Amino acid sequence: MPTIIAVLLSLPLVFVACGDDGGSPLADAAPVGPDGSAADAGPVDAGYSGLDGCVPRSCSAVGARCGVIDDGCGGTRTCGECAAPNACGGGGVDNVCGCGSLERGQSLIIDDAADLAALAGLGRIDGALVIRNVTSTDLQALTCMNTITGNLTIEDNPGLIDAGFLATIVVVGGNLAIRNNPSLTDLGLLPNLRAVGGTVLIDGNEALTSVDGLDLLASVGLDLRIENNPVLVDLGALAEVTRARNLRVVQNRDLSGLDGLSGLTELDGTLELQGNPALTGVAALAPGPGKAGLGRVGGDLLVVDNDALADLAGLAAVTSVGGTVQISGNDTLSGIDGLAALEAVGGDLDLTGNAGVTTLTGVAALTRVDGAVRVSATALTGIDGLSGLATIGGDLELSANPSLTGAAGLSALTSVGGDVHIEDNDALVDVAGLALLSSVGADLFLFGNAALADIAGLFGLSSLGGSMAVLVNPALPTCQAEALRDQLVAGGYDGAVTITGNDDAGQCP
Repeated sequence: MPTIIAVLLSLPLVFVACGDDGGSPLADAAPVGPDGSAADAGPVDAGYSGLDGCVPRSCSAVGARCGVIDDGCGGTRTCGECAAPNACGGGGVDNVCGCGSLERGQSLIIDDAADLAALAGLGRIDGALVIRNVTSTDLQALTCMNTITGNLTIEDNPGLIDAGFLATIVVVGGNLAIRNNPSLTDLGLLPNLRAVGGTVLIDGNEALTSVDGLDLLASVGLDLRIENNPVLVDLGALAEVTRARNLRVVQNRDLSGLDGLSGLTELDGTLELQGNPALTGVAALAPGPGKAGLGRVGGDLLVVDNDALADLAGLAAVTSVGGTVQISGNDTLSGIDGLAALEAVGGDLDLTGNAGVTTLTGVAALTRVDGAVRVSATALTGIDGLSGLATIGGDLELSANPSLTGAAGLSALTSVGGDVHIEDNDALVDVAGLALLSSVGADLFLFGNAALADIAGLFGLSSLGGSMAVLVNPALPTCQAEALRDQLVAGGYDGAVTITGNDDAGQCP
């Protein structure tokens, strides 16, 4: 017996405390989690002892995924390491893998791969980031990045082809500008981007054919601007965007449609479609199954110099425009029927330079224009579509319409706040359509209308705020102009009157 006791006393003593998670005084081999951290780890011998009944804390018990923790028994535990680019505590929480953050009071400008590498492991930049002169491979340094609170500018990167390494970016708090990247063919660089707090600008990317990659973008706080991308043909990836302040699609040579903008229902500011020579229609903005269509434009509606544009049917749900409506310089456009729901214009109505427009039918719902109305088109024969228009806050200009024969379409017009200019309309024979016009706030100017023979349609005018000029209308009896003058004077008018260059020999009833 003494021999056995002696042998036992000579052996090292090992105690396992109740409730221990199986750890030993040596570091456990911990399983690896998805972020590269240990799923749990055993204790490290740094004074470990269970002699007093102390139960060491495990990594999982305290939520630790990496680094070293105090085990509560005078020792420590190692909880693993993080896979790059994550760092232990990088997200601001001790012993948890995460990406770091950087606070900047001004723009952080990246001009080469070395600058970019310095951002490895960052998940958030509280400020702006400008990326220039980098390649797709260089962007691997940003695989941790998910939030930029300021502007993100990706510009002047000739070697940037596929920026998929920006796939973790979800939010840009300021503006997003992607411009002058000559090799970029799509926007697969930001496939998880959900929101941009400011403006999205896609500009001057010579090889860009689509905006694929922005499929999840739903919120644009300010403007959506797609400009100067000569081979861009597809906007399909923007279908989730329902609202923006301004939408500008300008100078995109090969763009033929707006299909990706079918979810857009409201613009607080301007809709500008300008200088897109291949654009044939705007049908994507129309109502349809499961979509309301674009119903309100808070600023201007500008459709200018789109040579192939055939119709405006996609604007069929627009009831009001807060600013100016300018439809001009669209050589293939045959009419403005697509504006059939438009009731009010807060600025000017400018229908000029559309060589193929022959009639203005289709805007009969329009009753008020707060600014000026300008109509000028070489093939226009009538303005019947303006038959619901009762008031014009600014000027009325019917100028350089060589095929226009009458003004019957203005039969509901009672007041014009500014000037009335009727000039250089070679085929215009009368202004009978203005019979209800009683008030003109400024000047009345009739000039150079070669066939104009009758202005009796203006004899309902009782108030003229400016001057009266009837000049060089060779078919118009001078006596008619004088009769209009006399009627106004009888009503108290004392403004300047010029009558010359008309048919002095013409007869009046």
